[in-house]
Amino acid sequence: MNSRERLTNATLKMRLILFHYWSVGEYKSQFETLVKQAIQLANQKADHVIVLSIPDWGVTPFAKSRDNSDSYRQKIAGEIDAYNKANREIAETYNVTYFDITPGTRDAANDLSLIASDGLHPSAKEYAKWSEKIYHVIQRQLQ
Repeated sequence: MNSRERLTNATLKMRLILFHYWSVGEYKSQFETLVKQAIQLANQKADHVIVLSIPDWGVTPFAKSRDNSDSYRQKIAGEIDAYNKANREIAETYNVTYFDITPGTRDAANDLSLIASDGLHPSAKEYAKWSEKIYHVIQRQLQ
């Protein structure tokens, strides 16, 4: 079986963590627990766990509709950066793969094709960029 067939047959488990109402401290605790669970589900193979940073929704039309000020966008960016600092540190502590996708999501401020029609979530074009990164990591794991 070649690597593409193994990838096609592989079972992938993904978790999305909603953090909007947690303090960074609560998020860190919950996130660390989930990373440990993910490693356990990956048969104790930390290199089979992938963490993506949190996208910056402050550049979206949704955020602009709530408050179009620069200070609001900077506040969101600062909060996102704090959560991402925490998830990066935890990913590094547990030796899991980490992708910082946040800078790419900030490109949506000047390229609305990176935002879905709901004005908040990433578009298929943006998800494709993330998927390409993930695909290459998984492909290497299966070789």
